[in-house]
Amino acid sequence: MNIVDKIGGLFVKPEATVKSIIHGAGSLPESFLVLLVFSIATWLSISLNLLRMARFFLSIVPLELSPLIGHLVNPAVIGSTLLMGVAIDVVDWLVGSLVIHAVASLLHGAGSLEQTLTVYGYTKVTRVFLVFGSIVMVVSII
Repeated sequence: MNIVDKIGGLFVKPEATVKSIIHGAGSLPESFLVLLVFSIATWLSISLNLLRMARFFLSIVPLELSPLIGHLVNPAVIGSTLLMGVAIDVVDWLVGSLVIHAVASLLHGAGSLEQTLTVYGYTKVTRVFLVFGSIVMVVSII
């Protein structure tokens, strides 16, 4: 089962796909890759929406600020949003997995922390809906 099949399986038949990921079909590095790809896509689309809103509000202001926006603000907004967003997602992945694993252990659940990290990383594929909506907003006309 390749990574695309696992991602698609999480939407079509999530229970069976999660079971196969837990029982060896998924790996921790692959899960981290899924997390990074969807995190970068999410935060990039959000930063593009922020820039679009900023351009709209600055078009109301009578000052000509387009050179400043193009050369300084755009890279700063995109870079800082990506950096902070991905860092937050990685910390959420680690801390969230620890909490989920601790609660599961208290309830006498089976499984290792690595399995929890792997499954929790794959759950970030649900962000595809946020990314899709955000991309539609970027290309739509006000």
